Amino acid sequence: MRPAADGAYPARTGKFARPALPVLTDAAVYGPKPTRGRRQALERKQHWPGRPTLWKWPRAVVGEEFVPPVGRGIPDWESWPEKERPHLVTWLPLLPGLTPHGMRHAHQTWMDDGGIKKALKVERMGPEDSTMQGRYGHPTPAMRAKLVELLQALWENAVAERFKIYPYSAIPLLDAELAKWWEGKATKVVSQISPMMRKGAAS
Repeated sequence: MRPAADGAYPARTGKFARPALPVLTDAAVYGPKPTRGRRQALERKQHWPGRPTLWKWPRAVVGEEFVPPVGRGIPDWESWPEKERPHLVTWLPLLPGLTPHGMRHAHQTWMDDGGIKKALKVERMGPEDSTMQGRYGHPTPAMRAKLVELLQALWENAVAERFKIYPYSAIPLLDAELAKWWEGKATKVVSQISPMMRKGAAS
């Protein structure tokens, strides 16, 4: 989840104190490996959102000339042939401060919006409901089927929206799902779910 959610490696304190550093990625698309030297970056080609590097560079400051850092473990940028240089970009934050607990809030909201019954929501989210309704109410196969339908619709529509941004991903699982779209094997599923759940699937 991190550092993608925040778009930065967290700051450190103490003996090895440093400020938060941006996630540096290489968005270049390279040609075949030559007999000697590095592969060359192809012109007007990019790989979004880039492959994260291990370099910890400081953020650029608006209005100030950026000087690539030097030191142990950092490539000598100035002596790097321009055709072989990575196309460096940084990730913008997706949702600063996002935590696993925050994602539980989102999951609960999706179920509320999708009309999922309380018995199944309590079973998934906890804690145990000690009220009369909670004591005698139980999830049914039909409730679970409705939840599966909702979550599948949310997932497939999220992949469809991601495809609009860029049709590939460095993450194999997501890339395989995106491939269904550029191969013409997938369709949005909003129209295939009940009206009550359609709003949640489209959001």
